[in-house]
Amino acid sequence: MRRSNDVTPGGIRPVSGTPRPPLAVTPWVTFSVATCFRTVATPPPGSESTVSVEPGLASRHLRTGQGAMKLWHVLGTLGIALLLGADPVPRAPGELPTLALPPRPDVIPGYAELDPTTGLHMTGTPQFIPVATWRLKVSGRVARPQSLGYDELRRMRRVSSKDPLVCRGYFEDYATWAGAPLPEVLERAAMDPRARAVELVSADGYRTEADLEEVRRSGAFLAYEWEGKALPELHGYPLRAVFPGSPGYRWVKWLVEIRVL
Repeated sequence: MRRSNDVTPGGIRPVSGTPRPPLAVTPWVTFSVATCFRTVATPPPGSESTVSVEPGLASRHLRTGQGAMKLWHVLGTLGIALLLGADPVPRAPGELPTLALPPRPDVIPGYAELDPTTGLHMTGTPQFIPVATWRLKVSGRVARPQSLGYDELRRMRRVSSKDPLVCRGYFEDYATWAGAPLPEVLERAAMDPRARAVELVSADGYRTEADLEEVRRSGAFLAYEWEGKALPELHGYPLRAVFPGSPGYRWVKWLVEIRVL
């Protein structure tokens, strides 16, 4: 913000009462996660330089007259979000990118056997759910019960994790999962302040409880994406819970309901 009218168009404040001309060369810089800083062009003398922050999901423009601190604040925010595996901003309404559904194996593996099409191990009773009619219910001790569709969850803030899925004594699976933060889904439902835990319910009848402290501490989220594709049908499509750092029995597949207790 300009504090007085004596700031030149180039964003430089004169030290004395004698006006100082704007900088003759003010580079136009574009920041990209892939390429870091690079000089793209040099605007004419007297024009205001612009810094463009990419990628497209979080594109902003800052005038140099607003000060370098604001630039570093924006870049720092983007950096933190990327380190945490999060999109810098919620996804805007509109058309969502297509998520390809991985192929189903010719033979469904037995319990704890390897699925050769994904490199993941099989647990639970496979459910083949049409996403067009599927809904995630959030019920129990909430003021605003929810019934969320697949695309509604995809439009929420996206986070990801590479933490292993560990079923101790059986297997460890390594993959990149992505989805909507569980605490933010619960916030939509306006939980009762006395709530203490959630129960996660699968379409195959399996259910498990997790206290709210574990939900927050683990960075739990609801995954709709595996390795840049939709979840495989044998591994939770259209939605499964991901609890980074927690045992595999928390990672409920074919999730249909979250009950707040």
